[in-house]
Amino acid sequence: MIRGVLALALLSHPAIAADLVLNVSSYHFDRSRDLNERNPGIGIRASDWNIGYYLNSHKHYSAYALRSYLRGDDVQYGVFAGGVTGYEYAAIIPSFGAQLLARYGDYGLNLMVVPSVPGVSDGFVGMQLIYRLPN
Repeated sequence: MIRGVLALALLSHPAIAADLVLNVSSYHFDRSRDLNERNPGIGIRASDWNIGYYLNSHKHYSAYALRSYLRGDDVQYGVFAGGVTGYEYAAIIPSFGAQLLARYGDYGLNLMVVPSVPGVSDGFVGMQLIYRLPN
Protein backbone atom coordinates (compact mmCIF):
# COMPACT_ATOMS: atom_id res chain seq x y z
CA MET A 1 0.00 0.00 0.00
CA ILE A 2 2.70 2.48 1.02
CA ARG A 3 4.79 1.58 -2.06
CA GLY A 4 1.77 2.24 -4.26
CA VAL A 5 1.17 5.63 -2.67
CA LEU A 6 4.84 6.58 -3.08
CA ALA A 7 4.82 5.49 -6.72
CA LEU A 8 1.66 7.49 -7.45
CA ALA A 9 3.08 10.54 -5.71
CA LEU A 10 6.25 10.35 -7.79
CA LEU A 11 4.36 9.82 -11.03
CA SER A 12 1.81 12.56 -10.39
CA HIS A 13 4.43 15.30 -9.94
CA PRO A 14 4.98 16.85 -13.40
CA ALA A 15 8.51 18.14 -12.66
CA ILE A 16 9.93 14.73 -11.75
CA ALA A 17 11.07 12.49 -14.58
CA ALA A 18 10.42 8.87 -13.66
CA ASP A 19 11.32 5.48 -15.07
CA LEU A 20 9.47 2.19 -14.85
CA VAL A 21 11.98 -0.45 -13.71
CA LEU A 22 11.57 -4.14 -14.53
CA ASN A 23 13.87 -6.42 -12.55
CA VAL A 24 14.88 -9.33 -14.74
CA SER A 25 17.79 -11.47 -13.59
CA SER A 26 21.06 -11.83 -11.72
CA TYR A 27 24.33 -13.66 -12.24
CA HIS A 28 26.04 -14.78 -9.01
CA PHE A 29 29.81 -14.95 -8.69
CA ASP A 30 29.67 -18.10 -6.52
CA ARG A 31 28.52 -20.70 -9.05
CA SER A 32 28.63 -23.55 -6.47
CA ARG A 33 25.42 -22.38 -4.74
CA ASP A 34 21.94 -23.07 -6.10
CA LEU A 35 20.70 -19.47 -6.14
CA ASN A 36 17.68 -18.20 -8.03
CA GLU A 37 18.85 -16.05 -10.94
CA ARG A 38 15.40 -15.24 -12.33
CA ASN A 39 14.36 -12.21 -10.31
CA PRO A 40 11.14 -10.71 -11.70
CA GLY A 41 10.02 -7.50 -10.11
CA ILE A 42 8.87 -3.95 -10.67
CA GLY A 43 9.92 -0.55 -9.43
CA ILE A 44 10.14 3.17 -10.02
CA ARG A 45 13.30 5.20 -10.53
CA ALA A 46 13.06 8.98 -9.95
CA SER A 47 15.36 11.71 -8.64
CA ASP A 48 18.24 9.23 -8.27
CA TRP A 49 16.08 6.92 -6.09
CA ASN A 50 15.22 3.38 -7.15
CA ILE A 51 12.32 1.84 -5.18
CA GLY A 52 10.76 -1.53 -5.94
CA TYR A 53 9.88 -5.13 -5.23
CA TYR A 54 11.30 -8.39 -6.66
CA LEU A 55 11.81 -12.14 -6.14
CA ASN A 56 15.30 -12.45 -4.64
CA SER A 57 18.00 -15.09 -5.04
CA HIS A 58 16.66 -17.10 -2.07
CA LYS A 59 13.16 -17.18 -3.63
CA HIS A 60 11.70 -14.69 -1.13
CA TYR A 61 10.12 -11.36 -2.03
CA SER A 62 12.22 -8.29 -1.30
CA ALA A 63 11.54 -4.57 -1.24
CA TYR A 64 14.39 -2.16 -1.91
CA ALA A 65 15.18 1.55 -1.71
CA LEU A 66 18.47 2.57 -3.31
CA ARG A 67 20.08 5.93 -4.00
CA SER A 68 22.27 6.23 -7.10
CA TYR A 69 25.19 8.60 -7.62
CA LEU A 70 25.75 8.58 -11.38
CA ARG A 71 27.73 10.59 -13.94
CA GLY A 72 27.19 10.80 -17.69
CA ASP A 73 24.29 11.25 -20.10
CA ASP A 74 23.10 8.37 -22.31
CA VAL A 75 25.61 6.08 -20.61
CA GLN A 76 25.81 6.70 -16.88
CA TYR A 77 28.16 5.08 -14.36
CA GLY A 78 28.68 5.36 -10.64
CA VAL A 79 27.68 3.80 -7.35
CA PHE A 80 24.51 3.08 -5.38
CA ALA A 81 23.65 2.41 -1.75
CA GLY A 82 20.51 1.64 0.20
CA GLY A 83 18.61 -1.14 1.91
CA VAL A 84 16.83 -4.38 0.98
CA THR A 85 14.34 -6.57 2.86
CA GLY A 86 13.46 -10.25 2.44
CA TYR A 87 16.59 -11.97 3.74
CA GLU A 88 16.93 -14.07 6.88
CA TYR A 89 20.06 -12.23 8.08
CA ALA A 90 18.19 -9.09 9.21
CA ALA A 91 14.95 -7.20 8.59
CA ILE A 92 16.84 -4.76 6.35
CA ILE A 93 20.31 -5.39 4.97
CA PRO A 94 22.55 -2.76 3.39
CA SER A 95 23.09 -2.94 -0.33
CA PHE A 96 25.80 -1.11 -2.25
CA GLY A 97 27.83 -1.47 -5.41
CA ALA A 98 28.70 -0.17 -8.85
CA GLN A 99 26.11 0.75 -11.47
CA LEU A 100 26.06 1.17 -15.25
CA LEU A 101 22.92 2.61 -16.89
CA ALA A 102 22.74 2.81 -20.70
CA ARG A 103 19.80 4.56 -22.40
CA TYR A 104 18.54 4.62 -25.95
CA GLY A 105 15.59 7.00 -26.26
CA ASP A 106 12.94 6.02 -23.71
CA TYR A 107 14.51 2.61 -23.05
CA GLY A 108 17.47 1.54 -20.98
CA LEU A 109 19.46 -1.26 -19.42
CA ASN A 110 20.68 -0.99 -15.83
CA LEU A 111 23.46 -3.26 -14.55
CA MET A 112 24.23 -3.31 -10.83
CA VAL A 113 27.31 -5.07 -9.46
CA VAL A 114 27.03 -6.02 -5.77
CA PRO A 115 30.16 -7.38 -4.07
CA SER A 116 30.16 -10.50 -1.90
CA VAL A 117 30.01 -9.83 1.84
CA PRO A 118 30.75 -13.08 3.73
CA GLY A 119 27.81 -14.18 5.86
CA VAL A 120 25.55 -11.44 4.50
CA SER A 121 25.41 -11.24 0.71
CA ASP A 122 26.39 -13.32 -2.29
CA GLY A 123 27.95 -11.09 -4.93
CA PHE A 124 26.14 -10.74 -8.23
CA VAL A 125 25.46 -8.68 -11.32
CA GLY A 126 21.79 -7.69 -11.51
CA MET A 127 19.96 -6.62 -14.66
CA GLN A 128 17.00 -4.25 -14.93
CA LEU A 129 15.13 -2.98 -17.97
CA ILE A 130 14.18 0.70 -17.89
CA TYR A 131 11.35 2.59 -19.59
CA ARG A 132 11.09 6.37 -19.27
CA LEU A 133 7.53 7.28 -18.33
CA PRO A 134 5.87 10.24 -20.06
CA ASN A 135 5.63 13.44 -17.99
